[in-house]
Amino acid sequence: MRKVLVAICVLVLVAGTLLAVGCGGGGEGGPKDVAKKFMDSLNNKDYDAFLESMKKDDRELFEENSVEAKEYFKTLTTQPVEFKIGKEEIKGDEATLDVSKTEDGETQSDKFYLVKENGDWKVDFMK
Repeated sequence: MRKVLVAICVLVLVAGTLLAVGCGGGGEGGPKDVAKKFMDSLNNKDYDAFLESMKKDDRELFEENSVEAKEYFKTLTTQPVEFKIGKEEIKGDEATLDVSKTEDGETQSDKFYLVKENGDWKVDFMK
């Protein structure tokens, strides 16, 4: 009887781990992690991290127009912005995050859209 209980516990743990990994919601590199890195890149004025967080098509558009894109990047935040990530919804290779941002004392609600590219979550900046 004890062996059966141990086997059931092991199966439940393995199934739970596979489910968590398969959904891609938590852990390093999940949609919330990537969105946080993206937001940090804005606050830190880190253009390379900003580009790295974006999906390929958006990144290429910025790279093709690098002078204008860098000027645009500078205007995205004039001072540090406080971001709070709320609800996360994942459907296959697409994710949506509810985000609130506070800048200059004003709080606004927004959505972040992410897509999975080559197994990695990336911000869909132009959506």
